[in-house]
Amino acid sequence: MSTISTQAAEWPRPVTPASTMTAVVFGEFGPPEVLKQVSLPTPRPGHGEVLVQVAAVSVGRLLDITARAGNHPYAKFVLPHVLGAEHAGVVAALGPGVSGFETGDRVAVFPVVTDGTCDL
Repeated sequence: MSTISTQAAEWPRPVTPASTMTAVVFGEFGPPEVLKQVSLPTPRPGHGEVLVQVAAVSVGRLLDITARAGNHPYAKFVLPHVLGAEHAGVVAALGPGVSGFETGDRVAVFPVVTDGTCDL
């Protein structure tokens, strides 16, 4: 019988954010071949934002696959577009005015679910 361990040591430990990060992006709509792994400047969290060191990312049909194909029924994308809207990881940095989070907190991000106080 195998088990899944949930020990904190297995999650990424927050580190001082590097100046660059690795991301998968598409700069044009099309087949999977338009996806590229690139190095981008690591964003800095703004007022009320946190920077998440990503440990896992989902690939969803609506948010990722139809976006890449150029067939997303609702959203408009600015290219190049970084994939990975739904993810989990740890808080790596806090922007000004953040309360309720600390560096190292485990978080899951689903951008269409809010607590009602966030600007959309």
